[in-house]
Amino acid sequence: MKKMITMSLVGALALTGLQAASNAELEARIADLENKLEKTDKTLKDVKIHDAFDNIKFGIDFRNAVDVLDYKDNETGETASNNSLLTSRLYLTMAAAPMKGLIFKGKLAIYSTWGAHIYDESMGLKDWSVSSKASDTVMRVKEAYFVYSTDVGEQPVSLSIGRRPASNGFLANYRENESEPGSPLAHITNMEVNAVMVRLGWDRFVSGAYTKFVYGRAHSGDTSGVYSLDDAHSGDTSGVYSLDDAPTNPWGPNAKLDSDDENVDFFLALGDAYNDGQYQIMYQWAHIFDTKGQQFNDPSTKKAAAGEADLFSVGLKVDGIGDEISDFLDETTVFISGAYTNYNAKDGYQLLGSTDGGSQDGTSV
Repeated sequence: MKKMITMSLVGALALTGLQAASNAELEARIADLENKLEKTDKTLKDVKIHDAFDNIKFGIDFRNAVDVLDYKDNETGETASNNSLLTSRLYLTMAAAPMKGLIFKGKLAIYSTWGAHIYDESMGLKDWSVSSKASDTVMRVKEAYFVYSTDVGEQPVSLSIGRRPASNGFLANYRENESEPGSPLAHITNMEVNAVMVRLGWDRFVSGAYTKFVYGRAHSGDTSGVYSLDDAHSGDTSGVYSLDDAPTNPWGPNAKLDSDDENVDFFLALGDAYNDGQYQIMYQWAHIFDTKGQQFNDPSTKKAAAGEADLFSVGLKVDGIGDEISDFLDETTVFISGAYTNYNAKDGYQLLGSTDGGSQDGTSV
């Protein structure tokens, strides 16, 4: 009996020792695995951070539409119509954040009519507007810009340069069935702009208030540098280029010719005067330098720098009427927008049919 008890005690002690050893070894292996897992998580986090700053995120916005058009010229009585304008619009969006405080945004666009030519060379197409008009099947740059945001003391400041997103702003976004409006106000501006922008936030003073200052260029003056000698001798300096043509402007094709076709630059000041999420008051002023017109009674000078223009707009949007009166009123949006324009022609020129050197005003609500 004593031998059996002794052997049992020895066996129990041996098993206890083995179990203790196994537990210690298991705990060591667990600790080692946890250490490796922690290192893996850290490496994965570093990879994700690097990946976030190193890659461009792509998105797709595709839609088709049918439009019915009826036009009438109120002066001549001439009419035009199209009972089935079929269009397809594809946006390929891009976004990246290469460093803290800096973001890049881009958008490539194809906006074509069904059965369109593969490439449209219409005179009415400009680089800042062609991707917003239904035309051909060419993919173009609609937006490409960066925004750098920081705080200067207590003042939030953002700087942006590039092809700015400036179409389908307030009012036009409802027509395009887009819930979020772009900037600026579409009542007076609805085109992409090549510009530099500075944004100052005033939210610490007034809820949601901010101001943007934008300076850009909508048209480059006549820089045609190469055309045929025959055309030059005949006075036709339209800038049509061919390999056989001789350069009559040795500074071309990017240097300005001595002509009345000036650069068209613009300056905008716009923003929100108040925005608490339900009530939003928006404003915009735009000044256009050397806007295009013609010399009085001379239709051949369509690209003349004919004067300046000022455009003002103020809008109010209310998202939801009252304070939870009913679901219907909560989901109702009410808006009103007003605009004023003034085109001031130089002496010897006319704008919008104004008299020689006159001023033309307009309003709309």
